Amino acid sequence: MNDVKVYTDQAVGFCKRKWEQAGVAVGLALVGIGSASAQSAGFDATSITTKITENAATATLIIGAFILAVWGLRSMGLLKGRG
Repeated sequence: MNDVKVYTDQAVGFCKRKWEQAGVAVGLALVGIGSASAQSAGFDATSITTKITENAATATLIIGAFILAVWGLRSMGLLKGRG
C-alpha cells in the first residue's frame, strides 16, 4: 500500500493544476482496481486481447482506406493539397 501512495504522489507531483492532479489520482485508482480484479483466478484475458486486436485491425483498415481515398482524389485532381 505504501508503494501505491509513493507512485501516486510522484505522478500527482508532475501536474500543476488541481484538476490534472485529480485526474491522475482517479486514473491510478482505476488501474489499481483493474489489476486487482485481473489477479483473480477466474479472469480470462484472451477474450479482451482478442477484442483489442480486432479493434486495432479495424482502425488500421479504416485509416488505410482514408489515406487511399485522399490519394486517389488528389491524383484525379478533385482534391487539392494544403498549399
